[in-house]
Amino acid sequence: MPLSSPVTALALGRSNGKLGRCAFAAMQGVRVNFEDAHTIKQDTGFVGVYDGHLGDEAAAFCAQRLHLHVLAQGEKSKSNLVSAFLACDEEMKAALPEGSESGSTATVALVQEDTADSLRVLIANCGDSRAILWHASSDSLDTTSDHRPNDPAEKARIEAAGGTVSDDFDPPRVDGQLACSRALGAFKFKQDSNLQAAAQKISPVPDIYEWKAVKGDWLILGCDGVWDTFSSRRIIDEVCKAGNGADLEDVLAKTLNLCIEKEADDNLTLIAIQLGAVGEMAEAQHVLPGNFLKTKDKEVIEQYAAFCLRFGWTITKEMRPKAPPAAALSAATAVPALDRFSHLPLPAVKPENGHVPKDTPSGPAVGTVNALASGLPAEQLSPLIIAGPSGVGKGTLIKKLMDGFPGLYGFSVSSTTRAPRPGEQDGVDYHFADLETMKKEIEDGKFIEHAQVHGNLYGTSTQAVNSLRESGHICILDIDVQGAKQCRSKAALSDAKFIFISPPSTEELEKRLRTRGTETEEKIQTRIRNAAGEIECSKEDGLFDKVLVNDDLGQCEKALFELMRTWYPFIIQQVKITAKRPIGFYIQAAKTMLAGSAEKPAPLELEIVALESAVPTAAAVADALKKDGHSIVSIKTGFTEVVPSGREKSKNVAGISVIIRRLTSAS
Repeated sequence: MPLSSPVTALALGRSNGKLGRCAFAAMQGVRVNFEDAHTIKQDTGFVGVYDGHLGDEAAAFCAQRLHLHVLAQGEKSKSNLVSAFLACDEEMKAALPEGSESGSTATVALVQEDTADSLRVLIANCGDSRAILWHASSDSLDTTSDHRPNDPAEKARIEAAGGTVSDDFDPPRVDGQLACSRALGAFKFKQDSNLQAAAQKISPVPDIYEWKAVKGDWLILGCDGVWDTFSSRRIIDEVCKAGNGADLEDVLAKTLNLCIEKEADDNLTLIAIQLGAVGEMAEAQHVLPGNFLKTKDKEVIEQYAAFCLRFGWTITKEMRPKAPPAAALSAATAVPALDRFSHLPLPAVKPENGHVPKDTPSGPAVGTVNALASGLPAEQLSPLIIAGPSGVGKGTLIKKLMDGFPGLYGFSVSSTTRAPRPGEQDGVDYHFADLETMKKEIEDGKFIEHAQVHGNLYGTSTQAVNSLRESGHICILDIDVQGAKQCRSKAALSDAKFIFISPPSTEELEKRLRTRGTETEEKIQTRIRNAAGEIECSKEDGLFDKVLVNDDLGQCEKALFELMRTWYPFIIQQVKITAKRPIGFYIQAAKTMLAGSAEKPAPLELEIVALESAVPTAAAVADALKKDGHSIVSIKTGFTEVVPSGREKSKNVAGISVIIRRLTSAS
């Protein structure tokens, strides 16, 4: 239920710097909690607004962490912005309390000088917050599109993931609960482990925009409470046209009060920037009391106090002799703490040709392992070709492989002339190209392989493969059988490993395609016919090194991981334990192997094996390594057939195998 009257206290702030002349305003309104957040980083040209739901944790997390993930990606590109959102979403899942349903929209901008007179503005928009760019000289607008559940493309993705879009609400809601169709967090809507992030009911993948601006143009970011009340053009009139030369804080305060007069029913956050670097001025924040003194409702008074304290101020009614009461504001420690996620280490820096970007923050990094950073030569990083019919589960297995060995593999993004599916992003899922451009690049020899599949061109560029290998990663290519045949004949891929993922039957494949819900009946039949041909081709001698049948996803994943440990021996080394030496000897030997040396780089994993009476020693070694911060990946026990020395008959003995994942400097 909304409050009996709106909380009209205003949090205001201003700053100058690389972005330009900037100000923000925030107001709680009639909502019982304030769940918006924002980020303004003049030094890096970053600004963002976040609209939380079901708690403020997700929005606060984005405000503190998303810009760090953007910086860690290095180059300010469209694909890196998407990667930053996905990394932030993944980190949030581990950081928020178990069972948290909190989620947040996120709309961010990166502003960079393009030429002496022009600016490049990159926008990432996930949800129904909004960014607009007003070109002052032409009085024209660029604007992002809101992600609403009833949008046809969004609705198709939601329903394909098993969700519903309820029209009983205004606006429509996902599963009758959430009014936006994309968000970070909101993990209750991201429960299908067989779907990639972009295909979940609620997707964390943003739309990316690239706009051109000149100094003096205006960039506006706001949460949906503003846009549900006023149009983009009305905000331009109220803020940009009125704000030229005026006090921006006053202009924004007036605009939010107008929203309240128009009965806005959500939290309100608005940021305005007159673009063009100006003399630096550190951000200064303060709070205005609004209608605090007129408020009688105890619950509303408590919310005034909570809102002000969120921005570092206390508010009380001060009684004065022979004068009306006054609202007294005093600086205080913000509650909740503004840096509530400061205990987290900095995100891992994405290497750029082996070098860390200069503008990224220093400090401990988490989450990735770079193969060359461990001293491995590039020739050991043989590309991995994975082929199979559409719908067989290649994408899911590739994701599990990349999650299982973080940072070791790099996914080669293929190019295609087909249209994007709901939730797919250019540069992330595919490089989407027009037919003529792709044909010319093929003629120029820029593609390792290409094929006509289901009426569209698909292909893998030489640059996509080489750049991954040179940066110290095993390049994964997700291609079809035609492409695999072309790759087999390329000298540049002479050392590549080839895997074919096969369905248990064409009937099962057809069932999976229908469940996916993204294809017409005609396309399903085309894919089934093509699959039969691909399965037959997979039997050709010398084409594929291994065929894995994806009957059970867990078993197929296990077989794939074991294959990787065989094909890439640097991933794992083995310690064989016997009962002839003390536990301390093996603990020290295992620690030495995991530490590595200049002559023998440390493996990513260590396998500890033992038989019979040595099994307890193996368990003790594994426990000691775990206490040092290394992680146990798997434990296998069973019986092994051996022939004891001096005997002719074999016997079955108990054995154990424990795989330890090394704690890296990036962990």
